[in-house]
Amino acid sequence: MEATTAGSNQEGAAADAAAPFDPLVPAVPVSYPLKTLEELESRAYFKSFHYSFNQAQVKLQPAGGDGVPPRRRILVCHDMAGGYTDDRYVQGGKNADAYSIWHWYLIDVFVYFSHDLVTLPPPLLD
Repeated sequence: MEATTAGSNQEGAAADAAAPFDPLVPAVPVSYPLKTLEELESRAYFKSFHYSFNQAQVKLQPAGGDGVPPRRRILVCHDMAGGYTDDRYVQGGKNADAYSIWHWYLIDVFVYFSHDLVTLPPPLLD
């Protein structure tokens, strides 16, 4: 069964790679990187179809003091083997074995290494 799951994900990735990505066209909501300085400077990300799906559902809590608790802390560094694979689907994907973090409240520092110029975190609620 694992071979079938992996095979279908590879086929999906190949199909995704074949079609040019246009962030303004409605499609399955995804997170995506900014790969050039021009993309970053244009701020076009905020006009993309996908932007509204990449918003936090819980407001960021205010940090007390320096924001770092006076105890040992947990840092999670997520390097997704090339970045933006199974984790790009903001509403979940088809791979039941995809890496996922379920207990965010236990993490003090989170680092996402995406292999791209800029990786935007989900925006905060106002």
